Amino acid sequence: MRSRLQTIKKKRTNSKILKSQLKLHTQHFQFIFKQEFEKQKKENKKDLDLSGHSSNVLPISSFLNGENLVFWKNLRILDLSWNRLSSLPKEIEKLRVTSLQIHHNKFTAVPPQIFKITTLRNLGLDYNKLSKIPEKLSQLPKLSGLSLRHNNFTKFPFGTIQMQTLIWLSFDDNEIESIPKTFSQIFPNLQYLYFRHNGITSIPSNFWDLKQLKDVYFSDNLIPEIPNGISKCAKLRILVIDNNLIRELPQELIKKQLDLLDISNNRIKTRPICSSFHVEDRGNLFSHF
Repeated sequence: MRSRLQTIKKKRTNSKILKSQLKLHTQHFQFIFKQEFEKQKKENKKDLDLSGHSSNVLPISSFLNGENLVFWKNLRILDLSWNRLSSLPKEIEKLRVTSLQIHHNKFTAVPPQIFKITTLRNLGLDYNKLSKIPEKLSQLPKLSGLSLRHNNFTKFPFGTIQMQTLIWLSFDDNEIESIPKTFSQIFPNLQYLYFRHNGITSIPSNFWDLKQLKDVYFSDNLIPEIPNGISKCAKLRILVIDNNLIRELPQELIKKQLDLLDISNNRIKTRPICSSFHVEDRGNLFSHF
């Protein structure tokens, strides 16, 4: 009985210590926030960097008052990365930033305040715990860059929505196994695509309907072949598809004018002759080796 009482007492003591530490940490971050805010406001900067404070509280409310409204109105870049945030304060939706970075936090869902920031062009959500993308994201009229690296995506999360304005997209370091046939319809104006370090087993046959593509990265997947139709991508300059299961290349790819083709560490047996552009082809099974 005494041992049990000692255990309960110890847990209560530890809880009080933890709450006290959290309170001190929050107060410290509020102090840092005020210092950083006042400094950047004085320098009339258009960016606010509050990254790397390991805080789960964003003390922004008390700074959104009359005398500071000019600063917030002119703010264009806000970096809240490397904290412990799992939500954002409602006041965030009043901002008119063009770039918002909230990577390396603890978000399990895209914060709804983001959907109200109609000026947003670049959004960084890397290194969180996301597994879904709400349709409301497609309502951001100017969003052109979206980074979703290292989250919990096991399936392609966009459904049937359209992201007409998006030109840059990163899905690196997830566990996505397939790309839907509707991919080119969802991102009709995509130019830069990063799908490295997933579990993709195939590229859909109509993938090359993305006629604005310039750079494509498919490193470290399980792709067995490159579909025909790549000649439709007149603007394509870089194709990196190393560390996959590819056995041969389509002739139209070999004839295409690229800046870089990386097919290293696949299962290709015949070395491609592409004198007009640079080819990385180390680690294949060329028959004359």
